Amino acid sequence: MSDREWAPVQQWLADMHADKEQSARDIFMRYLEQLPAPLDRIVGEQLSPQERAEHPVIRARRRKYVESGTAEDLDIDTQRRRDPALWDRIVGVPRNYQDEEEEESGASDELAEVANNSARVRPANGPITGADSAPQSAMRQSVPADTPQTAPADTPQSVPADTPQSALADTPLSTQGPLGALHRRYLAEIDGNALDGYYAPELLAEFGRAVRDRSVQGMLEASYACDYDEQWDSCARETDESWFDE
Repeated sequence: MSDREWAPVQQWLADMHADKEQSARDIFMRYLEQLPAPLDRIVGEQLSPQERAEHPVIRARRRKYVESGTAEDLDIDTQRRRDPALWDRIVGVPRNYQDEEEEESGASDELAEVANNSARVRPANGPITGADSAPQSAMRQSVPADTPQTAPADTPQSVPADTPQSALADTPLSTQGPLGALHRRYLAEIDGNALDGYYAPELLAEFGRAVRDRSVQGMLEASYACDYDEQWDSCARETDESWFDE
C-alpha cells in the first residue's frame, strides 16, 4: 500500500496519541472497534482472512453471517467445486457407487450397440450398408426374381425420408437400467439439488459444517466483506468460541 493510502490511518493514530509505527496487525487487533469503517477496511486488507480471524469480533461477525443463510458462495454445491479435496475427504463417492459404475458400463455397451445397429440401417431409397450388406446381397441373388421378398423380423428398418426430425427428437429416453443410471449421475453433477438423493444426508451435513467452520476461520475461497459490516455485531461476541466446540 502506498504512503498516500496509508496516511489517513497514521493521521487517525496521531489524533489518538497512539504509536504511528505500529504494524497493520497490531492496529487491527487493538483498534478494530474504534477505527472508522473506511479505516477498518484499509487496515484489515493488509491482513489475510485467517489473520483477521484472530480477532473475536471478526469471528463473531462471520459466524452471524454464515448462520444468516445469505452467503450464496458458501452453499454445498459451490464449495464442493471450489474445494474438491475437502469434498472427497468428507463425502467421497456416491452411495451404491459400484452398482452405478456397473450400470454406466452397461450403458456404454448399450450405446455402442445402438451405434452399430444404426450403421446397418438401410438409408431411404438406398442399399444396406455395413457388415451385413454382403450376405444379404448374396441372399437376394439366390431368390427368384418373381418371389415376393419380405424383410426378416430382426432386420433394422429404414426410417422414411420424410420423417420430421422433431418426431425423432421427441422420443423419450429410458429412465430405467443402464441409461437411466447414466442420466441420474449426470444430473447429480450439474444440479446441486440432486445431491440430497445421491449422497448420504449425514455426510452432506458434515460437509456443510466443515464449510461453515472454515469460513469463520478464514480458510475458504469466499467473500469476507462481512468482516467490515457492523450489522453482524448484533450477535453476542463472546459466544463465538462455542462455534468450534459444537
